Amino acid sequence: MVILLHISHILEGTERRNFFTIDLDIFNALGDLYSTRTAIVEYETGNKYSYNDLIHRASKVAKYLADLSVKTGDRIATLLMNRIEYIDLFIASRKLGSILVPLNWRLTPSEIKVLLSEIEPKVIVYEAMFRELVEKAINKDTASRISRIVIDAEPLGSEHLYDEALRGGGIELRRGFNFEEPSMILFTGGTTGIPKGAIISYRQIFYNVISEILTWRLKEEHKTVLLLPLFHTGGWNLLTLPLLARGGLIYLIKRFDAKLFLEIVETLKGPWIIFAVPTIYYMIMKAEGFKDSSFTDVEWMLSGGAPNDVKIMEPYWSKGVKMAQGYGITEGGPNNLTMPIYDLSLDEIKARWKSVGKPFVFNVIKIVDESGRELGPNQPGEIVICGPLIFSGYWRRDEETASTLRDGCVYTGDIGFYDDEGYFYIVDRKKDIIKSGGEQIYPREIEELASQHPAVEDCAVISVPDEKWGEVPKLVIKLRPGYKITKDEIINFLSGKIARYKLPKYVAIVDEIPRSSTGKLLRRILKEKHGGPTDEL
Repeated sequence: MVILLHISHILEGTERRNFFTIDLDIFNALGDLYSTRTAIVEYETGNKYSYNDLIHRASKVAKYLADLSVKTGDRIATLLMNRIEYIDLFIASRKLGSILVPLNWRLTPSEIKVLLSEIEPKVIVYEAMFRELVEKAINKDTASRISRIVIDAEPLGSEHLYDEALRGGGIELRRGFNFEEPSMILFTGGTTGIPKGAIISYRQIFYNVISEILTWRLKEEHKTVLLLPLFHTGGWNLLTLPLLARGGLIYLIKRFDAKLFLEIVETLKGPWIIFAVPTIYYMIMKAEGFKDSSFTDVEWMLSGGAPNDVKIMEPYWSKGVKMAQGYGITEGGPNNLTMPIYDLSLDEIKARWKSVGKPFVFNVIKIVDESGRELGPNQPGEIVICGPLIFSGYWRRDEETASTLRDGCVYTGDIGFYDDEGYFYIVDRKKDIIKSGGEQIYPREIEELASQHPAVEDCAVISVPDEKWGEVPKLVIKLRPGYKITKDEIINFLSGKIARYKLPKYVAIVDEIPRSSTGKLLRRILKEKHGGPTDEL
């Protein structure tokens, strides 16, 4: 009913489109919608929380934050693993109109310091294990302006204790809020290494939720195990918030653990729906217990964040699991493209394994050329995302916002195309294309072929300078344990599969291919270390 009321207001003209009262906020209505149904289970502790519990806890946390002078527009920074307090803070921030800013606890103190200086939080909430990180990251001159709330330890000095919030009374707020008001700032460095705070409005979250419920046909009986960190858009917007809005059940494990994941889906009743990045699926298939796992209650497993490899997908297919790829970016959704998992058989999914599927509901996805002209089927160009799922810009980064957000659409910088049946495929990053002697070479095409060699565990292609051609491809390989390979062997393997001008001129063997926490290839680091025009064998 709450969802239908929202939609009716949205469709009723501009005057009412941007202004609602808080009782129409999906997440503050969860208690009324689903009451005593279990919403969250913290698997390691066994703690269970009903939908009523979520609202009661969040009301208390909101009151506590308000007493610390947190108000509409103020930022609440966090350094937390996946735990119930994150859900508290999200719903509490919706009550107050404050902006939740999850920070990546893998960053260094100097990196966290830069982000804190950008967002200027009123409060930072952190686990005791990150206390030293916080102390090193907060400047002495700003320390008095940031209230610090610690979890799992007695407070030191000026720290506040999170548990104090839960001992207090709740707060019932009815406030007017703009549909475009920021709800979160999610930092996304992509592959550039320069963090940018993507402003996520309530409008973006709302449409993302409805889009996923409709496209993935979410049901109250669906369950998931959250495998992505909640400092990442995928942790929030791929299943967590949509499944909560639908009345489903979410199992939290503090950080990814393949053994725990297998234990949950094999011993507890489903139906399970799972989203993760390729790196996580790789770690699961290599974990002890995978071979004997049946995945009987798993409806589907979808992959995103980075290209998936057929060698990762095949072990799941062999167990009858519908595993497929999707595509999305923080700035655009992230629910943008997905394989229509319920409408395809496993054999049909296998036949289209390279595809990232078709648009989610509410998305308009276009392929355009350099001049912005829209292209037709089977013509590679830049992927442009339009519709209500797009972000509101980068926090205090007007130049970057203007470059990405144009004419109400997000220009992704990714190159792709769609076929005659409307299935989309990702070709490469626009900035990663190698321009060699007037020809364009897509690194991903070479990587997909090279990864099929039995000796190759992971690989990447980078451009290196060349006196004659301007730049040429260099193949960087991580070998499987116990394997060896020569340059001639890998070049011979690729020969005949791609044009001669696409063959790597140089080959390097390395111990590790650098990737981000979501599995994205970090070519810039590879270029820094291996960007010379020479073999490294």
